[in-house]
Amino acid sequence: MTETRGAWGSQEARARWQSIESQHEALGHFVERVERLLSRLAEGSPGEGEGVTARRLVRELQVRLFEHLATEERNRILERAAAAAPRFHERVDRLLAEHRDLRDRMNLLAADIEAVDGEAWQPLHVRFVELRRTLRKHETAENDLLHRAYREDIGGPG
Repeated sequence: MTETRGAWGSQEARARWQSIESQHEALGHFVERVERLLSRLAEGSPGEGEGVTARRLVRELQVRLFEHLATEERNRILERAAAAAPRFHERVDRLLAEHRDLRDRMNLLAADIEAVDGEAWQPLHVRFVELRRTLRKHETAENDLLHRAYREDIGGPG
């Protein structure tokens, strides 16, 4: 089914992208929580059991991130926006390619965090901060695209 301007500008479409924004916010808060813990480990001042907790939280983040990306892909929210506002096709393609990159980077980081021992947290923390920045930039770009497609190109209410 082809998404029309009217269908994208509907309340259902607005609810769909607002749900994605809420997921981005919740995921961002969780990422910050993991980053704070990895920072303490990298500084060499962890509390008792924080290495185990970090591994558990990174595995949980991996699951949450993958579920979030799968939800966006399954709902085709980005493709629907581009169908209604065709000038966004290239940006959507780029964002979907970033999903693959985010999954790959998260998988590698999670595997390395599972294997870390002793004092080796610093480089993993640096990589996590890089992943966090990439994810934040990606999600900001998605939010921007959805807002623009809905509000500017389609004329949905602000």
